[in-house]
Amino acid sequence: MGKNDKVVIANFGLHWREEWIRWGKQNSRGKLLGIEKGLHKEPVDFREQSGVYALYADFELVYIGETAARGLLVRLRDHINDHLSERWNRFSWFGTRAVDDRTKRLAHPPSSSGFDNKAVIDTLEAVSIAIAEPRLNLQRGQWPAPHTQFFQVDANAAAASGEQEPQAAPKAAAGGRKRHVKVTVKLAKQILKMHERGERATAIATKTELSIGTVNHVRSRKHPICKQLI
Repeated sequence: MGKNDKVVIANFGLHWREEWIRWGKQNSRGKLLGIEKGLHKEPVDFREQSGVYALYADFELVYIGETAARGLLVRLRDHINDHLSERWNRFSWFGTRAVDDRTKRLAHPPSSSGFDNKAVIDTLEAVSIAIAEPRLNLQRGQWPAPHTQFFQVDANAAAASGEQEPQAAPKAAAGGRKRHVKVTVKLAKQILKMHERGERATAIATKTELSIGTVNHVRSRKHPICKQLI
């Protein structure tokens, strides 16, 4: 077993600049260079790194994503052409592939028994999105199976009611999905007001019975109903 077999995140970079990326052209793969702090260190190309990354508008977190099957540079290139285009200028990344001390190139992910690189990356992404709720993430993270969400029960009410059944917080529909609720102009205005008051997407989703993705779509004014708002 290698020295990095039990390490989930082997290396990372914080608040790198978008303009320092060499994107490459048709016959060039581009470069995403980083260097360790210290003397006589050589740059390492992280373009094929796998793991979790975050996009920032200056230093404001706006999006979290993962790159398991595709390299980090490819995923970043996607975001200069999709709905995130011109909405970010810095990024951080957390990689599962270590740097080979001899070749100064990325090694393959750990292959020890029980290590599922894709499942680890999906879990890291899902946890990060659940905690941070970036405003430009239109979908929740994908939790690897099996996983179970628990809903809080009011312990004070349970203690006061004695033998009575305690009241649980509202549950999502089967499969963890919200029941279908149509987004109206009135509902969209309510969502925007809650957003202006600083309420988090999860709280708004619970109150409106909408998915977090739909709430974020309205908050970012990219939902079609927002065209009808005055």
